[in-house]
Amino acid sequence: MHYLSIFVFLLWVLSFFRTLLNLALVPRLRRAQPESEPLVSIVIPARDEVRVIRATVEALLASTYRNLEVIVVDDRSADGTGDAVRAVADPRLTVVAGEELPPGWLGKPWALFRTQKWNGADRRREPRVEIVETVLIEYLDESQAVVGREVTVTENISASGARVRVKSAPAVFDMVKVTSANRAFEGLAIVRNHYSASDGCERLCLQFKDSKWLMEERAL
Repeated sequence: MHYLSIFVFLLWVLSFFRTLLNLALVPRLRRAQPESEPLVSIVIPARDEVRVIRATVEALLASTYRNLEVIVVDDRSADGTGDAVRAVADPRLTVVAGEELPPGWLGKPWALFRTQKWNGADRRREPRVEIVETVLIEYLDESQAVVGREVTVTENISASGARVRVKSAPAVFDMVKVTSANRAFEGLAIVRNHYSASDGCERLCLQFKDSKWLMEERAL
């Protein structure tokens, strides 16, 4: 019995030292930063979520992951959800206005599907020119009747979209018509983001629907 106890003890000691040796020799993964961070798109369908939506969006935008965008689909909210999100001034944030559901669609799948039309990533891959260009913005309702207009300026332009600075956007409108006499450009645009900036002016991030801005013309 005495020898058996010694034998068991020696086996335990051997196992212990083998464990220590394995811990010392096992390769470990090194912490490394990727050469580039892929774009991460966070889509939030929201309906009547005014109590929590702004805090949720701000928490996501405060992430340590830098290359992300947050897309909030305001699913026809009646409590000011869209306005609460638009009050967050961050170029990585996009607000998509909800639409009536087509036949056969449920609310959340339709809201997510709408973001696939243009989530900003395509425009980021295009040349974006930081330039001030005078344009006429006409605000249209669902029947494409004009509900307001103003002359304003662009802040940047790509072939498929632009960001413009505005002061008198109506509270409710469906899309806009953009006209530039200097560029001989005229086309409808969907508003993909609408927010108030620190300078007191509003910003509209637009996606052109039926026209392309001819970028090469600026070089002539």
